[in-house]
Amino acid sequence: MVVDKKMVIISKKENLLYAGSAAPKFIAGFTNTFRYKNFSLSAHIIDGSFGGKLLSLTNNFLKSSGAGKESLFGRDEEYGGLAYYIDKDTQQKIALDSHNASAPANALNGRVHHDGIIAPGVKRRW
Repeated sequence: MVVDKKMVIISKKENLLYAGSAAPKFIAGFTNTFRYKNFSLSAHIIDGSFGGKLLSLTNNFLKSSGAGKESLFGRDEEYGGLAYYIDKDTQQKIALDSHNASAPANALNGRVHHDGIIAPGVKRRW
């Protein structure tokens, strides 16, 4: 179960997918010990674990912060972003027909943005 800051359930167990176990299927290794009189030296030559699935917290952070390559879609014109401007009176985002369009007079800061996206499942109304 996943909850937000107000403890409202945002995902139920039925919506989750089992991805696997982090526990390895087996662990193996070789160790060699050399002894001479009162001196002993142990060396771990090979050590490993095999199987199991891990979640990379680094990749998770990169994706959620927008730094990972999976988050490039819609970032700018090159990666599929849509051109729009923000109306300085209504603060609404208004789509433009082309990335080459200039900012209209009522554009906030006289700027055209190129990072617009339409999320999957949302119908374009403009």
